[in-house]
Amino acid sequence: MLMTPFQFTRRDLFTILFAPVLFLFIKGKRLKGLIILLAIGIIFTGCFKNYYRVVSRPITDTTNLPALKNSDKYFIVHLRNGFYHLKNIRVNGSNLEADMQTLPPERETFIMASQAPSKTYKSRQRSLLFSEVHLYAQDVSIIDTTHLSIPMSSISKVNIYEKDSGKTIGSYALGFLGVYLGANLLLGLIILATCNCPQVYTYDGNQYNFKSGVFSGAIYSSLEKTDYLPLDGLQSVNNKYLFKLANNQKEEQFINQVQLIKVAHGAGKKVLLDRHGTPHTYTKPINATAVDNLSREVAGSLGNTDGNVYLFDQQSDLRSKFGSVVLTFDMAGSKTDGKLVIHAKNSLWSGYVFEEFSSLFGSNYSSWVAKQDKADRRTIEQWQQDQALPLMVYVETDKGWVFADYFPFTGNTAGRDMIMKLDLPANKTNVRIKIESAYMFWELDYAGLDLSPDEPVTLSYLDASAVTRENYEPMPGKVSARDDAYVQLKEDQWVNVVFEETSTDKNKTHSLFLSTTGYYHNTRRYTGKTQTAALYKFRKEGTFNNFSKSKYKTAREALAKGITFPY
Repeated sequence: MLMTPFQFTRRDLFTILFAPVLFLFIKGKRLKGLIILLAIGIIFTGCFKNYYRVVSRPITDTTNLPALKNSDKYFIVHLRNGFYHLKNIRVNGSNLEADMQTLPPERETFIMASQAPSKTYKSRQRSLLFSEVHLYAQDVSIIDTTHLSIPMSSISKVNIYEKDSGKTIGSYALGFLGVYLGANLLLGLIILATCNCPQVYTYDGNQYNFKSGVFSGAIYSSLEKTDYLPLDGLQSVNNKYLFKLANNQKEEQFINQVQLIKVAHGAGKKVLLDRHGTPHTYTKPINATAVDNLSREVAGSLGNTDGNVYLFDQQSDLRSKFGSVVLTFDMAGSKTDGKLVIHAKNSLWSGYVFEEFSSLFGSNYSSWVAKQDKADRRTIEQWQQDQALPLMVYVETDKGWVFADYFPFTGNTAGRDMIMKLDLPANKTNVRIKIESAYMFWELDYAGLDLSPDEPVTLSYLDASAVTRENYEPMPGKVSARDDAYVQLKEDQWVNVVFEETSTDKNKTHSLFLSTTGYYHNTRRYTGKTQTAALYKFRKEGTFNNFSKSKYKTAREALAKGITFPY
């Protein structure tokens, strides 16, 4: 069955997950492929990571607590002076009553689970973890440790734990690719070498929550850049904003500066910073009719941010070197400028393809990186644009398609909203905008055009009040300026950054952005000779697109010949 431009079928998913094994079969190395499949079966039993997520439920009345009680859960209450197991739970008027017991040792494992940056569990812990219900009444102290009687209103929230299927499947997928590439089995996420970078977690008063990666694509020191991460809904905790920047990958990360940007703007407006750090306001972007470069309708996947993404996965014809989507906007009036608003991220597949590309350097990969560190920034960026690795944007004029700008790499760990101001052709009933990408390098979830004028905003730049390493070592003065005094993070290290809340104009709405400047290196080691002839082809525009398409086509053909797996 052919895949539509905006659907990702189960067969396609398994094509990606098992592509490395399929390549071995294709190359005639069936024995090696079978060995790897056996290894996968073994690894499935204990080497991959299982992830869970925390689901919080406020207690607003007495209706949802009995429902939890009847589900045969293990209740744990968090009080100011300790944690206890609750039995015989009952609601007496407006009070919660229960018998209390000391927690057994095996139940202490996940007592602070909601605050863990990486939420993983072992298979043998599954029944314990998913049976627990955590009630938070941390403003309450008790004297009697055998009986509990507290107002229902003192319970701020209830946490339960659920399996995070998406991250768990992703972890298994990474392991498969790790076996094939000869790297560590626990690779972390499959990413573009332009992708994973420092991972940002924000603190909500109870736990650190993953937000996104930052300065993705800055894989050489010559590509050091500033990223502007939107922080929708972030609230201060005790007048502080707390962040954790973690290195979860086989990378060496160099953080130059971290700032919190507070943008004051009018009520009813939204604001985003473009890739240059320029703020733009917007209200209600209009939707488009949209077709791919084979004239197939894809607008249904771009009207809302709903996970129904366009993958740039169509087979390009002679009209375009890349996957593309053309957006047609009905213009009401003679507007000559507008703002393209999108929600997108780099794809999972792009990570695998970039690993394949990096492996072509063989044992000389680290030497190549050292050379690129000293290379001309504009030359490297132009090469990336020639390969349509960033998300390229064009506007149709009377002279044809004119390049406007590009959306920078986001990494493939999380999508984000992005904005771009455009010069639009005058006196047009319809305006056409084209977005291009190398084959399956991006997932485009939403695209709209805002025609409202930019309104005045006020930007405030906050420097960190405290910076500490993972061992709580203070780092005064670090990351407060772009002074090349980098905070260096090696694998599994992190840094905590704290900002003090500042007084705000109550007549304005405020949006927050985390500004981070830095770069990183992929520290994976590749083996073998440099494939000079293959690499030389990448000097030609569009080669990466064909490389990605070829890899994917090969995997699909192998499946079509009967190499199947249970779904």
